Amino acid sequence: MQIRIVHLYPDLLNLYGDKGNISALEKRCIWRGIDVQITEIKTDGVLNLEECDILFLGGGGQHEQEIVLEKLSAQKDALKEYVDSGGVLLAVCGGFQMAGKLGLIDVRYKKAKQRASGNVIIECDFGSGKVLVSGFENHEYTTDIGDLKPLGDVLEGFGNNGMGFEGAMYKNVVASNLHGPLLPKNPELCDFIIKKALERKYGGDVSLASLSDNFENIASKNIIKAVLGENK
Repeated sequence: MQIRIVHLYPDLLNLYGDKGNISALEKRCIWRGIDVQITEIKTDGVLNLEECDILFLGGGGQHEQEIVLEKLSAQKDALKEYVDSGGVLLAVCGGFQMAGKLGLIDVRYKKAKQRASGNVIIECDFGSGKVLVSGFENHEYTTDIGDLKPLGDVLEGFGNNGMGFEGAMYKNVVASNLHGPLLPKNPELCDFIIKKALERKYGGDVSLASLSDNFENIASKNIIKAVLGENK
């Protein structure tokens, strides 16, 4: 099996360790014997969605995000078709906002009275029971996801709008305010994204081989204990 990962504009969207998300996806595929191809679409690059199994859109400064939005707007229809046909998209931090502004997911943003910044713990279910996901948020917008399913329930932190939910999911889109990066310390979420990409590409229910996640779990548990307390 093979997975093709496309990293959008790493030369512009590079504030929050986004390369770590790509590395986590790559390593967890390689460790399972899954061939990985990674394409970086930089400022002068051309995006070909027919050669993409996982699309990653990270976060950057306001100026850089405006440049990216202008570039992606030229392919908005193709991006929307990719998403609606089950294409896997991970949109993190500013990528969450850009996905909404491009119309890839039905969400609305509003300038918040106060910036939300700090560690966040959310409870998620990726089909095998509830798991805790940790990350860091730093945003000045509230997010209304309407009827979309949230990524998880907030146990600590602000999340989308202070109302108990974080992120959004639509078909095979995973959108989140959490960065730091997000995937290296949250292997269940990383595997969920890999699984969805393989199922779309090859059909049927894909079962991923188990991995030893000792280091990943130590990183996650240390953060969770620091935020929620020793009993978590």
